[in-house]
Amino acid sequence: MARALTSEKALIYEGVASTFYIILTQGALFTAMALYFGLDAVMIGVTASFPLAFQVVQVVNPWLLRRVRSRKRLLIAANSARFVWIIVIASLVLRRQSAALFIVVFAIAQVANAVAGNTWMSLVRDVVARADQGGFVARRNAFISIITVFLVLGYSRIIDVVTPPWNWALVLLISLVGTVLSLRFIEPVEEPHYSPAVDRIGYRQVLHDANFMRLCGAYFVWNVVFLISAPFFAYHQIVNLGLSMTVIGVAAVSLSVLSVIFYRFWAFVSDRMGTKTILVAGIMVASCTPVLWLLMTDSMWPYTMVADVVLAAFAWAALNIAFIALPLEVSKDSSPGYYAVYFALGGLGGLLGSIIGGFGAAWLNGLSVRIAGETIYGIQFLFVSVGFLRLATLKLFSAVHAERYVPPHSMVINVLSVMARRPPLRPFESLPATGGSRNRSRLPAPSSSQTARTPQDGRPSAP
Repeated sequence: MARALTSEKALIYEGVASTFYIILTQGALFTAMALYFGLDAVMIGVTASFPLAFQVVQVVNPWLLRRVRSRKRLLIAANSARFVWIIVIASLVLRRQSAALFIVVFAIAQVANAVAGNTWMSLVRDVVARADQGGFVARRNAFISIITVFLVLGYSRIIDVVTPPWNWALVLLISLVGTVLSLRFIEPVEEPHYSPAVDRIGYRQVLHDANFMRLCGAYFVWNVVFLISAPFFAYHQIVNLGLSMTVIGVAAVSLSVLSVIFYRFWAFVSDRMGTKTILVAGIMVASCTPVLWLLMTDSMWPYTMVADVVLAAFAWAALNIAFIALPLEVSKDSSPGYYAVYFALGGLGGLLGSIIGGFGAAWLNGLSVRIAGETIYGIQFLFVSVGFLRLATLKLFSAVHAERYVPPHSMVINVLSVMARRPPLRPFESLPATGGSRNRSRLPAPSSSQTARTPQDGRPSAP
């Protein structure tokens, strides 16, 4: 038990240290860096898809593991590839930076990051007890949200105050210091005994797992929809509204702080009602935030930003848990083949969505209309359409069978009942349709004395 707890903590600390680098690959910080290196809207969209698109390399991960024979060693090697950014730092110091160099280095780092992600998933599947995986992800994401508060605020301030190109050189150097720490935290992880047989489960078995493939298909479509607009929320704030990185950073910090609170809430719900429950709820709320951006105008942006931060933190705290924990629950074992297929299809979806979004944003952003004295840019109509598309993915995720699932209306009733210190109102009535009645013994008894397992532990994503 002690060893397992030590390994869990080490994996949490590794995630915190990796955040020094990872937050530069997404959101406003990535968009600002891409703009500095001279990328246009189309290339920003395509390059922003790299973290997802290069997940296709995960299909070779089982082959790599059979040769390395250690998930921990492979994770260390993959994370070490982040040091390729030293080339970009050198180009900044020599004032020879270019868009092509930025794209190539970013691509190399993201290929390695895809290998690391698959390996990490397989390792967690064996290190963390199955019943605790949702709570583990929530704890890890909460700690990541805390460090994100300081990093985003610090990075944003450096970018605004320090003279280019030294601002970006300093930010990248700090990210590599975090990478050094992440490598140090991997060392204490007690890897379960390696068995080559684990990685020899063929892709045919994965592809014939109908339920898991339904999840993969839904994840593919979600990422198509998500990447259509994801890089352009910050693009709209920086290019169209002219907001400083400090202002955008404060919003990101606020989102992270709220996420810590919401991670605890969603861990509570996940432990009692299942990961699929919080996934469905998260998608419903996340579908509202892009529509809200129609009001992100020159005079309305302070009010819209506050509302967006609250809703986005609430929604993405649920989704950041669910998109990791649900494949762990639905997969039949810890074979990396499951996660390779899951993330590879998600990556292909992200690449397709980024291409659609990149060309769409480049065309739409040149259009604008005046409504009630406010300038509405064409790209904002792209956001609205994405909101409805997100909602449409619910049908696909609803078809995935999970061990535990409570529909949203029942979830609200039961959460309110627990908060009011009353017994949940017959939460199991909704379970037989999803097969949950066969697993009732794994659910807590509906008693008023029931208390939540307190999470000790994310990364906020785009709105």
